[in-house]
Amino acid sequence: MKSIVMLTTSIVVALSPLFPDKLILGLEIRSRVVHYVEDKIADLRSKHPQQYQNISVLETNAMKYFPNFFAKGQLEKIFFLFPDPHFHKSNYRRRIIKYVAILILVGSSLSS
Repeated sequence: MKSIVMLTTSIVVALSPLFPDKLILGLEIRSRVVHYVEDKIADLRSKHPQQYQNISVLETNAMKYFPNFFAKGQLEKIFFLFPDPHFHKSNYRRRIIKYVAILILVGSSLSS
């Protein structure tokens, strides 16, 4: 079973019922957001015991450690949501996701 990784967490909950046969993981660097989503998932699982079993959230710096989590070909899709708050050319050095980083992430984890 291939997995879907989201590099944000709130949408993980929304996608769970749409893709019940896929494993969905949200990666987030902010601990407050991770705790919020963990609580939300736990609440949904208690209200709907047979649903929301395919999702989770993990606190990590995805840009640093992503290749350490997944083997080549393990993932089906990767979504980068809200990756670039500094979209002007003069702010390129401050960008969260750069072209080289995307090549590393995609090349190390996605199935062909």
